Amino acid sequence: MSKIRILWLAHEASISGANICLLEHFQILVQNGGFEIYLIVPKVGSLNKRAGLLGIPSFVVPYYSWTVPLKINQKTSFKSQVKRKIRNIIAFGQLGKLIAEIKPDFVTTNTITINIGALVAKSAKIKHVWFVHEFGEEDHGFSLPGGMAKAKMWIGDMSDKVAVNSLSMAKFYKNSIPEEKLKLVYNPVLTMGGLRPRREADKLHLVMLGQISPAKNQLDAIKAVILSRELGLNCSLTIAGPIVSSAYKEILDNYIALYNATDHIKFMGPIQDVCSFFLNADALLMCSRMEAFGRVTVEAFKMGVPVIASDSGASTELVEEGVNGFLYLSGNINSLTQTIIRFKGEADNFNSLNIAEKAHSTFNASVVEKQLLEVFK
Repeated sequence: MSKIRILWLAHEASISGANICLLEHFQILVQNGGFEIYLIVPKVGSLNKRAGLLGIPSFVVPYYSWTVPLKINQKTSFKSQVKRKIRNIIAFGQLGKLIAEIKPDFVTTNTITINIGALVAKSAKIKHVWFVHEFGEEDHGFSLPGGMAKAKMWIGDMSDKVAVNSLSMAKFYKNSIPEEKLKLVYNPVLTMGGLRPRREADKLHLVMLGQISPAKNQLDAIKAVILSRELGLNCSLTIAGPIVSSAYKEILDNYIALYNATDHIKFMGPIQDVCSFFLNADALLMCSRMEAFGRVTVEAFKMGVPVIASDSGASTELVEEGVNGFLYLSGNINSLTQTIIRFKGEADNFNSLNIAEKAHSTFNASVVEKQLLEVFK
């Protein structure tokens, strides 16, 4: 029986959350043995190398996204818009030649930030699958041409299947895309192992992990930790992740300095060893405006670490109140502060082993393989 061939487009060549998930999907399909995968990236980057280690060849075809910034100062100039359109027209032809050579059964697009895969698949009369990892406006601060409502319908029209990574995402897209096209495909989160040790009873060590940007809302966490300490709670916060917005990082630094909080609120920068990071945590703070999935939340769970999360997006389906964490009112500093204090008082009620076992049984290669096979059949 011949293998199913997939020409898979990534939106960027670096290792981002969406591309970590992409690599894990590659790993599962390669181990299945029934697939032949070709990766397309807009430039050479670390993703090419990681895919090569899995035996997946990659091709570089420069193309631009079709996202529309919401802020006026982020708008692209007319000259830049023309340049992007010309480059995408050239990329369309290059992708068409690759399709003619490889003869894939599916063209697949990873994230909604690029649309050229859907266009070239339609032209070549090949099935197109769209893997959706984002809401757009709510989580990343961008829209799509014509607005998200119109774009969601277009995504459905241009795809044979649309794979979403959470039930929250399915709900977001269900009124725009036919139900038979929508398929749930989780992030498997394959890399986690170990279990956090029992922490000191008189201290509460909180952590955050993710890009330093307004969407991740580190400022709310900092404010809540400072307020918690003012109310007598012995707590600290360690924040890890790459700086996406230097202006936002400056705001965070200034706020910490204003309240003389440098001793108990610290930044680590990007980290490689997520497991070691969580070994020192009592709880993860997930304060994002809107998480489409929440990979970091699942990583924490797999280490037995409870999560205090805003009641928005996929966090509402991942966090079970009092079982593996608590939810607070999104954007409400007082609610977050009181939830942190509540967690300290009930920390002994959380069973790290049970939290980890539930996460491992829900998010794993076996579960996601079945979901992927439903998409590529």
